[in-house]
Amino acid sequence: MKVHIAAIVFALGLAACKNEGEPYACTCDMLTDFDDAHKEAVLVCAASATDAVSIAQGCAQLANPMPVQTCACTPTGATSPPCRQGCLPSDK
Repeated sequence: MKVHIAAIVFALGLAACKNEGEPYACTCDMLTDFDDAHKEAVLVCAASATDAVSIAQGCAQLANPMPVQTCACTPTGATSPPCRQGCLPSDK
């Protein structure tokens, strides 16, 4: 019985780690209703740079509901504890 409980706790720990990441500063190119270019800066938490781009696209659309063309992200270098993947509050 103890082995089963330990296995369940270990599996839950692995699942929790997949939700953690580091902060990325991203800039997304978007199009307005009039096909004008717009840049939206967002801060996201992601496990990798690839994940950061995907998350940033959703966060940019939440901030401004326009079509997202591309996003570019770089780690912020923050030395805080791991964050939970998703959109982070910005300093706007």
